[in-house]
Amino acid sequence: MVDTKGTLLWKKETSSQKPHLIILSKQVTTEYLKYLDEQNIFWIVTGDKHINLAKAMQILAEHFHVNRMGVVGGPTINTAFLEAKLLDEFAMLIGPGIDGRKEMPSVFEGRKDNPPLH
Repeated sequence: MVDTKGTLLWKKETSSQKPHLIILSKQVTTEYLKYLDEQNIFWIVTGDKHINLAKAMQILAEHFHVNRMGVVGGPTINTAFLEAKLLDEFAMLIGPGIDGRKEMPSVFEGRKDNPPLH
């Protein structure tokens, strides 16, 4: 999970066989970090106003031995990983359905640059 400002809340986790881990920015309060500790949720803080995804992935590899992961998110987090050059593979599942609402999220959105895709 990624939560820049420390706003996500959980009930006491008892059913998961694997622990949760959340990536935060330095905007979070010490009270929120205490809350995560009480919930037995691991956390990483990196980046001032925005999460430094590259540093977070380095920490995940070094301290949690995560060498490969899936990013399952909306357009904002997908684009953040793309712009940080942290995606080496992209797979998209398309299901039948039609939704022409313009407020529906896309897969990637709001890219700052427009580099050619390789």
